[in-house]
Formats: sequence, C-alpha cells, structure tokens
Amino acid sequence: MITKCRGVCGDAQSRGELTGSPLLARYRRAGADPPFGDPARDHGAQFEGYYWRFTDADRGRTVIALCGVCVLPRRRWAVIALASHPSGRVHTTIADRAGGDPDGVGAWAEGAVAASDRALRFQLGPDASLHAALHRPTRWRRRALGGSGLAQVVPGLGQYWHPWAMGGVAEGEAILGGVRVPLDGASVYAEKNWGRNFPERWWWGQADAFDAGDVCVAFAGGPMRVAGVPLAP
Repeated sequence: MITKCRGVCGDAQSRGELTGSPLLARYRRAGADPPFGDPARDHGAQFEGYYWRFTDADRGRTVIALCGVCVLPRRRWAVIALASHPSGRVHTTIADRAGGDPDGVGAWAEGAVAASDRALRFQLGPDASLHAALHRPTRWRRRALGGSGLAQVVPGLGQYWHPWAMGGVAEGEAILGGVRVPLDGASVYAEKNWGRNFPERWWWGQADAFDAGDVCVAFAGGPMRVAGVPLAP
C-alpha cells in the first residue's frame, strides 16, 4: 500500500476541495492563478498533469514519470506512465481513483502513485516501479507569475503550464522491464500542466544535460482561443 502524499487526505481526496474563499476556488478551477499565487497546487480543473524527468548525463540515461489526473462529475481517475531512454521501455496503467494536493506540489493515484515536492513513488507492477527522493529542488524563481506568464491570470484557457522544479538531485532507483536503473545523482526536472483537457496538439521540450550544471531549458505550447481568436503560443 502506497502512502499518499502530504496534504492530500480525508474528504479532500474524494471531493477535490481547494483551500481559500469560494470565489478564489472557482477562479482556480477555471485554470487561473492570481499574481504571486502557487500554480503547482492542484486547481480542481478537469485535467491536472504531473511530469518528472530524471537525467543521468554521465551514463546517457533518462527516466520519465507522469500522472494525468482527470476529473469527471462522479469520478477522478488517472493515466500513469513510466518510460526510459535508451532502453525505450514504456509502462502505462489506469488508476480508478486519483487526485492532487490543494496545498502544494503533489498527486496520488490509488495503489500506483504517491508524489510530493520531496519524494516520488510509482508502482505499476512487479517489473515497473520508481522510488526516488528529490533533494535541493531548484524552484521557479519568478514569483509574480508562473511558467504560463500573463496567461496564468486569465481563467478559462484550454491549457496552462508551469515548470516548478528546474533542477535538483535524485536519490533512488527505477525498475523498468525488470531492469534496475539507479537514479542516484541524476538531475531532476518537474512540471505541471492543467486545463479543460489535454490539447489535441502540444509541443514541448526540456534539457539540462549541459556542462554548466546549473542550466536548464524548458519550453511548451499548444493551440488556444482568446475571445474567439485562435492562437498558438
């Protein structure tokens, strides 16, 4: 049994409640965050996606983990995946009950995922798992706005994006296809995306395996409409 992450417990798991005033909760359910807010917190939106990438530049290895929490009127479920390079192994599963942390970074999926800003546990079966501690994560430093920039304060957009950890050091291991992949010393990258649903088209990239150890590049975008006008930032 996987212990659920900090701040996601009790009735909040089943109802997906958000802290704060009802007006603020409604505003955040529409995907937006006020200036100096915390975009990494669960919004209660119809889709909340969590993504982690561990890069071992010395060995040329990468492991990714993702958990996409989907909210329906009477159901909160998740699609979950683990994958690695250069092996090309990909493992996926569906969890019937899932949710996010309304107070900070974190997500859970019953029997499969427990994640916070300091630890990550995935259990997709005997041959697919990931247990890792995240040390010294480099937080997003532009506190006024998140990764989506000014779009962060606009409610009702189809998709929002925020890289909340652009550095850090992992400790732990993954098992993919029954093969053990040590993660000790690997660099850490983590982000969130959320909105009405996952867009039909989405472009994304991230890299941090540079000679200068404190460099991380991340970018993303997809189609959206503002006042009926199609845009593709």
